[in-house]
Amino acid sequence: MTPPLSSGCLAGITRELLLEWGAAEGLPVREADPGELPFSVLDDVTAGRAHVLVTGSVRNVTPVVRLDDVAVAAGSLSERAAELFVRRRAQHVDP
Repeated sequence: MTPPLSSGCLAGITRELLLEWGAAEGLPVREADPGELPFSVLDDVTAGRAHVLVTGSVRNVTPVVRLDDVAVAAGSLSERAAELFVRRRAQHVDP
């Protein structure tokens, strides 16, 4: 789940491609409804109850493994999303 664009996050190409390609491959990816993804979810990440990844034009799709000086595990869904992005990017040089 990614924050909605109304939250101020960037409408990046990598984000959009992950939503599109992930859905096409059956990953449970979607944009959150306004207010559905509170900042406090990061407490769940540091406690190991949730996982997070970042998207961007330089890092592509990268599972987060450290948050606020706390080592956190990369979630299996985050790893699958990163692998999917690498594979699809190689197949679609000009998406």
